Amino acid sequence: MNPGSPDSLDPREVEALLAGAGAGAAAKRAGPPPHAFRRAAERAARSLAEALGRLLYAPADVAVAYVADVAPAEFLSSLQDPTCAFTLGAPGAAAVVLEISPPLAFAVCQKVLGGRPAGEGPGVKFPTEAEWEVLERTAAAIGGAIGPALDRPLPLREREASPRLLTDLPGPARVVAFEVLAQGADGLVHLLLPV
Repeated sequence: MNPGSPDSLDPREVEALLAGAGAGAAAKRAGPPPHAFRRAAERAARSLAEALGRLLYAPADVAVAYVADVAPAEFLSSLQDPTCAFTLGAPGAAAVVLEISPPLAFAVCQKVLGGRPAGEGPGVKFPTEAEWEVLERTAAAIGGAIGPALDRPLPLREREASPRLLTDLPGPARVVAFEVLAQGADGLVHLLLPV
């Protein structure tokens, strides 16, 4: 295949295929198929766009990039380390993992806190305490916005820069990736949901 030809895959399609590869047994045990879940994911994307728009004081476009069944350990090992990850959910309920990709997370921090324009900061780094405060507010706003779309409360539980240290993870799970475009605050938001 030649890049740009109608038969070639764009980077999001390749990422979706790679994310679904290896899900194997977990996908066979999972609940409803990902396409049946897509309507709820689309509602969540609209709610996420509204929440980020309010936080950033700018319009945000959010689209569902992909939905796939995956084993939680496989998903977490695919994330950048460090990253900006959170567990959400009511006490006693299976956790939902929220990951805000570092490019998006630090662009949000830059917009809220001021400072260097996006792209001029350091590469891979751990968030400062001030950045964690912004990211916790962002995660809480995301959980509050998309919880109703997914028919479950999603209060913030914990934060973690290293995704491998997250605890209380679901068994078989479904990952939903949202692509966010918001005037320079661009990147992916992942949700890992129990099925």
